Amino acid sequence: MKLRPIALLTVGTFLLALNILLSLGVSHLLLKSLPTTNPGDATTIVQGLPEAASLIWLFVATGAVSTALVWIWWEKTLKLPLQSLSCQLDQIATISNFSPLANPQKIEELAGLTEAINRLVVRVRNDQQKLQENLAISTLMGENSRDMMTIQSPEGIFEYVSPACSNLLGYKPEELKGRAADDFFHIQDKPLVNKALAVVKERGITYTLAHRYRRQDGDYLWVETTYRHIKDQETGKVKQLLVVSRDISEQQQAEAQHRRQHRRTAMA
Repeated sequence: MKLRPIALLTVGTFLLALNILLSLGVSHLLLKSLPTTNPGDATTIVQGLPEAASLIWLFVATGAVSTALVWIWWEKTLKLPLQSLSCQLDQIATISNFSPLANPQKIEELAGLTEAINRLVVRVRNDQQKLQENLAISTLMGENSRDMMTIQSPEGIFEYVSPACSNLLGYKPEELKGRAADDFFHIQDKPLVNKALAVVKERGITYTLAHRYRRQDGDYLWVETTYRHIKDQETGKVKQLLVVSRDISEQQQAEAQHRRQHRRTAMA
């Protein structure tokens, strides 16, 4: 019959404790019997001292051997596998090495723990792959979209700017990152945009408006911008804004031309 490691540890510990108790018991009985006034009894005790001492030394030696065996078993059977598991977990935490953990010595007590951690590792690895795939798709869309997509702080600071800003405004993404979007608004449009930002942050709704962005060459471009909020899952507060702007200058020009024609018709 194969003994389980924990059972072996329990038996070894029990034997060690039993040896210690027996040694203490024999020593106590021997010392208790020493103080006597009967010379014959004293002679008998003195004669029995070597046998008692031998018995005590036998118990001590047995205890020492049991302790050594338990210690060796602990070092080779549990300590090393636990250290191995600890190192593997450290790799997962520090370098994101999502490889299944190994239990080379097939210790039954560690098998359940290893399997549970492996299930968690597989789940995290799958979630990470999905996140990377979604990020790759989002990046591909951002790089190939004609609309300028930005992520801004609640205060309106550019944290991410898609490459479309080069065609739309003439700036490179790194030239806008860290700057305030408010710096590029037409002065007449700033109150309207600030109002939209306040509504998005307070009510948590999507808001779309038309306004003018200043290009790198100094001209202003009409854009339609949609603001969406991104909330912190723990606090529920708005931590970022997803902002998408598209060129509507041709639409604005067509509407302005239509208004001019309408006025000329009305005057005629």
